[in-house]
Amino acid sequence: TYRQANPDQAELNSRLSEVITYGPSDPVPAASSNHEALVIEVLTNNYIVKKVYIDPGSSVDVMYLHTFESLKLARESMTPVRTPLVGFGGHIVHPEGMVTLTVTVGRHPRCRTIPVNFVIVKADSPYNLLLGRPTLNVLRAVYSTYHLSFKFLTPAGVAEVSSDVCAARECYLATLQAASPSTS
Repeated sequence: TYRQANPDQAELNSRLSEVITYGPSDPVPAASSNHEALVIEVLTNNYIVKKVYIDPGSSVDVMYLHTFESLKLARESMTPVRTPLVGFGGHIVHPEGMVTLTVTVGRHPRCRTIPVNFVIVKADSPYNLLLGRPTLNVLRAVYSTYHLSFKFLTPAGVAEVSSDVCAARECYLATLQAASPSTS
């Protein structure tokens, strides 16, 4: 009865229950060391945002303040955040606030548009955004570090988003330069 009354929804639900796998036929990028990070691009606020770091180890989705300003978002759109973030090295970062934006991941027709709650931080980073477990879980994404990609279900079938290996390398080199002591 449900299928008869809502054929589009039934089709969507059946599509969103397909099995996602990685196998020998899936391409492996010719990365320089196969240790690159997964760096993609997304669409948000009518902008294509590049250098988006996918971090399944992060419990929050992060937007850097320089990206917030580049997207021409008003500070008034931020909601206060009182809880500090603790980084990998134990350093504490006090967020500027939080903003919820719709984000499109993937390419039409195999894409999904979802709301993402970004914590805004003022920190130097070669990345523009960091998508962590909250977004990966909403997408029900299957992540492969070996393939430098992740797959998720869409109404049009399985989408695969692969890393921009050149952007990942550029960000990695920028991180190394920022970490090295300057010579005079």
